[in-house]
Amino acid sequence: QAAARRLAAMRRLRVQRGCCTRLQSAARRQLAVRAARRERAARAIQALRRGAAARQQVAVWHAAATRIEAQWRSARCQALLARSVAAAVAMQAAGRRANAARQAHFRLVSIVLIQSSARRLAACADARRQRAARCMQAVSRGVAARRILALQASAAASIQAVSRANFCRQRFAAMKLAAVAVQAAARRAHAIQTLQWSRWAARYIQAVARGVAERRLADQWTLAAMRIQASWRSLLAQAALAESIEAATVIQTAGRTFVARCLREQSQRAALLIQAVARGRIERRLCDAWTLAAIAIQSAQRMAVCRRLIASSVRATVQVQAGARGLVARRVLRRCALACTRLQAAARRRASLVAFAELKRRHFAAIAIQSAGRVALAIKQSHAIRKVMHLAALAKLHQCARLVQTRARFLTYRNCRRAAAAVIARRALTAITLRRRVRFVRVVVSLQAMLRARRTRSRVYRRHPELRNIAARAAEAYRKMLADPSLCLPARTKVALDILLTTKNLGQLLSALSSLEMFTLISPRVAAAMVEVGTVPVMLQLLQLCNRSLPHQKAVGHVLRILANIGRTPSLRHRVWEQREVVPTIVELAQNYREHEQLLRESLVVMQQLLVTGPREWRAHVFQKMPEFVKRLDSILALAKRKADKMAKEQRPPNAPSRRDAKKDPVKRAADPGPDNVTRLSQLVAALKGSAAA
Repeated sequence: QAAARRLAAMRRLRVQRGCCTRLQSAARRQLAVRAARRERAARAIQALRRGAAARQQVAVWHAAATRIEAQWRSARCQALLARSVAAAVAMQAAGRRANAARQAHFRLVSIVLIQSSARRLAACADARRQRAARCMQAVSRGVAARRILALQASAAASIQAVSRANFCRQRFAAMKLAAVAVQAAARRAHAIQTLQWSRWAARYIQAVARGVAERRLADQWTLAAMRIQASWRSLLAQAALAESIEAATVIQTAGRTFVARCLREQSQRAALLIQAVARGRIERRLCDAWTLAAIAIQSAQRMAVCRRLIASSVRATVQVQAGARGLVARRVLRRCALACTRLQAAARRRASLVAFAELKRRHFAAIAIQSAGRVALAIKQSHAIRKVMHLAALAKLHQCARLVQTRARFLTYRNCRRAAAAVIARRALTAITLRRRVRFVRVVVSLQAMLRARRTRSRVYRRHPELRNIAARAAEAYRKMLADPSLCLPARTKVALDILLTTKNLGQLLSALSSLEMFTLISPRVAAAMVEVGTVPVMLQLLQLCNRSLPHQKAVGHVLRILANIGRTPSLRHRVWEQREVVPTIVELAQNYREHEQLLRESLVVMQQLLVTGPREWRAHVFQKMPEFVKRLDSILALAKRKADKMAKEQRPPNAPSRRDAKKDPVKRAADPGPDNVTRLSQLVAALKGSAAA
């Protein structure tokens, strides 16, 4: 029966382990699915904010907002999960008490055992580390203390008052620190206990929830298996019905043989079990007898050893008592000397400066008398000890005194180690508390930022519904880019540069220039890459080849805006200035398109970047080496002023295109607000003439 119970228990243990494994695998699968969903949601949310105008700063803000939303949703989901678990526990508590009491108790006992063993191992490891740290720190403190004691011994007489005050202050500080440490330890113990209970409750709840889910799945699987088995058995029975009549005799014979074999095996197993029980009982009786005999022998041996130890301890006690009496006498003598020294110090402090020499002589006399008294007392004690004991006894007494001194040093060393360990633990607890506080503050700040970002986005979306459409289009573009890597910025920039440098098709050139204009507006790196591959001379040559047709005007506008985007980076302006034909080409364009407000404005922007915001040497070079271009700018300025006066009389803004020009050139309708061309030309001419005068 014991073997059968053991076998049944092992089977139950295997079944429980299998159930636990299934529960853990299902939980991990659910966690992986949730993590995948969260990752997909985070990617989708991050894609909503990128590409509003393909600007880098907006993309960074959108990525931060997306991360904050993901964290907020995860926190909210965790809170909802905790509330749902609590509700489920409250609803299922009554049923679990009646149906799963034994299983819950068994699982609780196993969990407690596992946790206790884990805590025991962790405590052992911590104890070893603390013991090692205490030993090392105590040794170092002992060396330092001995050095400090040697230094203090020489000046003890003059700084006793200061040392007593410092000692009192240190003692008060130590008491204060000890109180703080005790309070911190109590709070830490309470927090650890609360955390352990919360962890145990969470584990227990999770285990119960997984058990319920697994039992439901097991019931479903069992029902499905039963249905499948029933169908299969019915099919087999129908198939074997025809053969059963012919093979009935053979089957009966085989069945009887199998039953007989089973009965024989059962009887053999029963006989083996009975024999094993009998042999076990005999062996246990023999073992009990051997145990009693061993106990009797051990007790006799212990009695003999105890008698020997008692005799040796009595002898050692006598010697230790003699050494202790000598130690007490020396301590009394040392205390008397210390009291005399203190009295002398007090007398010296109270005495006046006139009696300093007399007090000094008395001090020396007292010291001589004390030394003589100590010598006489030592001689008297040595004579008394020699009369009482033999020289060998004196050697043993000396050894006992050394033993007592070693014990006293060990106690001092242990107390120092304990004090150092308390200080280290207090500092470690303070550091851990500070770290936890910093982490908590960071989490609170991040949650507040996520909440503020969510509210801000909701308000912005309510005020500007078109932003939702922009975010949707940006997300769609981002998904397309992820599906096709050739749509990312580096690949598209490379394709546009290849088209610009190789092709002569005007349609492809316009598409490439439009893309490069947007890319240089978004990223200064694209502008630097264009300068490095040598696209500035190609674009200047393209400007020289363009005429006044509408497609060429579009190409000229794209090229001028690309040059303006490159010129916004101060480190790239000198690379544009190195092309000596840049000023003649831009001035020629300004003169050719002086009636075209948009193109004139863009050409003036490029010249302002080079000649107004650039170094003074560039302006002086243009004024001295290219005076004809300055005259051209003056003529363009005069024409622009006359046109502005005419438009002012007609009460129309200078940059406003006419209806005929707006119908012919849609680019004129998109003119950005800003200073008019007359002001830009005036600033440019004034800068050139001012540099020449300087």
